[in-house]
Amino acid sequence: MGSLFRRTVRRPLPKSAVLVEKNGRTLARWKTRGKAYTAPVTVAADGTRTVTVETGTYTARYRTNAGRTVERSTGCRDETNARQKLAKWEKEAEQIFAGVLDAADLDTARAAAGPIGPHLDAYTQALVAAGVCSRVRDGVKILGIGELKAKLTFDVAGASKTARAAIERAGGTVKVPGEDVAPA
Repeated sequence: MGSLFRRTVRRPLPKSAVLVEKNGRTLARWKTRGKAYTAPVTVAADGTRTVTVETGTYTARYRTNAGRTVERSTGCRDETNARQKLAKWEKEAEQIFAGVLDAADLDTARAAAGPIGPHLDAYTQALVAAGVCSRVRDGVKILGIGELKAKLTFDVAGASKTARAAIERAGGTVKVPGEDVAPA
């Protein structure tokens, strides 16, 4: 069973902070973007004052399929969403441990679910490395074969008329350097 927590970090004392004594402890109070903050003040060995504050996002601590304890940022500010991510990671670790999932396949699936830009860059580099082309001149051109169901934005070197029509039918856009974008 994993756990969620917010990391504490030390930051320089804000310039607008007011120091207050309470129950024998020194606290700093300040406002940032209209929100009031209060945090304990610590003095470093060199005499600089810092405040100890919690990060805005949750961190998860759980055991992997190999039995190692891992701390991983969820990237979530909401505890409910962070708990869902933690549960997903624990489930994946259990499935890998049970042999239902393969760790390499899971990494491949995660990479495939990411943005398309890095995949296109890797593809063009692979073409050059394989000797299919000597160098990448104009980047990637999208051709109009197949069907598109998702609304996507493409930033490419070119697109055929049929590809552009299919992308725009799905609600997406195509950005080509040098082309003027018509006002909507």
